[in-house]
Amino acid sequence: MIDTDRRLLVSYSCCVIKPLAQYIDTWYMYYVLKSKLIKDEINRYVNKTTQPNVGLKSIKNFLFPLPPLAEQKRVVARLEELLPLCERLK
Repeated sequence: MIDTDRRLLVSYSCCVIKPLAQYIDTWYMYYVLKSKLIKDEINRYVNKTTQPNVGLKSIKNFLFPLPPLAEQKRVVARLEELLPLCERLK
């Protein structure tokens, strides 16, 4: 996760996905992007060439659960309560 407002220069094969703060909580987006849902979306759109990749056009079509901002914040708060407990179970 990149937490800056500075302009970034990324490689040809990278992109920066920056949420609009009035609609998407940054930590909510982080957790969703790490989820099985998004991993399944990646597998749906992956271009299996010599170097497997997912194009920006495909990323724009990803399904992304987007509840109201207040609910996103509750989800993040709950995850931050539960994830340390999960880590201790390992």
